[in-house]
Amino acid sequence: MKTLARSAAFTAALLALPAVEAVERSADGYGDVLLFPYLIASDPFATVLTISNRDTSTDAQDGATAVRVALRFPTADGGAPPSPRLIDVLLADNDSWTFAVVQAAEGATLHSADASCALSADGAIGPTSATTLAAREGWIEVFEMGRITSAEVLDHLQRSDRNQACADLAALLPTLDAADWLAPPANALRGTSHVVAGASGTSFTVEPLVLRDFRDAPVSPSIAEDVPTLADVQPPQTRVTLTDGSQRISTFAQHPIDAVSAVLMSTEWELDFEIAPELGAATDLVATLPTRRWYIDDGDLLPPFAHPERSDGSVEINARVSNRDGRQPDDAVAKCTPPAPRPDALGPLIDSELVVIEFGANGLFDSARAQPLSYAAVDPLQCVTGGLFPQTLPEHFDNGRVTLQFIDGPRAPVDSADFGRLVSDEGHVFRGLPLIGTAMTTVTNTDAVPGVLASYGLEQPLVRRTDYQP
Repeated sequence: MKTLARSAAFTAALLALPAVEAVERSADGYGDVLLFPYLIASDPFATVLTISNRDTSTDAQDGATAVRVALRFPTADGGAPPSPRLIDVLLADNDSWTFAVVQAAEGATLHSADASCALSADGAIGPTSATTLAAREGWIEVFEMGRITSAEVLDHLQRSDRNQACADLAALLPTLDAADWLAPPANALRGTSHVVAGASGTSFTVEPLVLRDFRDAPVSPSIAEDVPTLADVQPPQTRVTLTDGSQRISTFAQHPIDAVSAVLMSTEWELDFEIAPELGAATDLVATLPTRRWYIDDGDLLPPFAHPERSDGSVEINARVSNRDGRQPDDAVAKCTPPAPRPDALGPLIDSELVVIEFGANGLFDSARAQPLSYAAVDPLQCVTGGLFPQTLPEHFDNGRVTLQFIDGPRAPVDSADFGRLVSDEGHVFRGLPLIGTAMTTVTNTDAVPGVLASYGLEQPLVRRTDYQP
């Protein structure tokens, strides 16, 4: 009985301890950061996105949340990244904000007919306004800046003359400190995005990666300031769930961005692909590296992106492919058919914050970032076309499964601390690359197969694996 009493007392003491704030992947889809891996506005594709705010009020008063949306674009080769397009949205409880990004004559434009108060550097975004974007391809980060506590700000949001109220708020908010009108974030956001092709009636769903407990303090930057970013995690701690279901807290006080990278770390992705010409089927995989810019110092890459054996610092990816029956390509199927890649064969280089990997001869997106999944020849005498697949696909390989490994294994020294590793203040090791992504397949109308009378957009699920060493 004494043992049971002591155990109960110990359990009660643990429950009484305050919860440790640490950024982690959300289990229920709500959080204070939403990371959407892909934004495209290039005909025939446009992007439609919705951000929703749940009610976290503790009293009867109507509440609201301040949200910052950052539309980011990949670094041009050899140049600096374009400035992000920043938009602040004041969302009432249980409210949503929806916008579309479409191609323009130069770049793209953002449009919204939503009644929510959305503010950009050009002023309030309304039904007749169009916000200009620097590029047509990128990714989106959404930050919960905090719960709105100022009665003055809430009163403006309740006014019926929306346009004037938003204009007044655009002038008022830059004069306020965060403590004047915001309480800490409450993990109140969720969202979804769709890549749509209106002409063919095709839509792809792109779910965000949701982080919770990113910050324990509010932030209210000017609309001209790129704040917050993923480096503004507070406190710089990570919570990961181990394979046995237990949780581990890791601290990164010296380099706070590592706390977010640790949450995003993957050692392997696995996905199914479709490349069936008779169905008009094609698959693209988008891999976004939202923290990569913090690991570049005067052109040199730092961990986890540095590669100890490459002078250009690029990270290499292992790739292997099989069809749905587990078969690999037969070298003798056709002349110039690439040989089956070995587990240590090289894959595409991650040398940008955004990569679109195409399967087959043609991909879905006319992307400046597109590259075929390729590898180095095992035998220089073998004919290699430069991709995993030749122009004419071998039999049984109109669909299959690909595994991408984000650690270089046999090519990198086992004891190397420079490639694909983050080490926390406590010595916890995270391996892999900090990635988010999505895979999309389209099946289009074709006369070759009776009964296929429409276009379909399919999100291909990605299976993610991690390698964490406590």
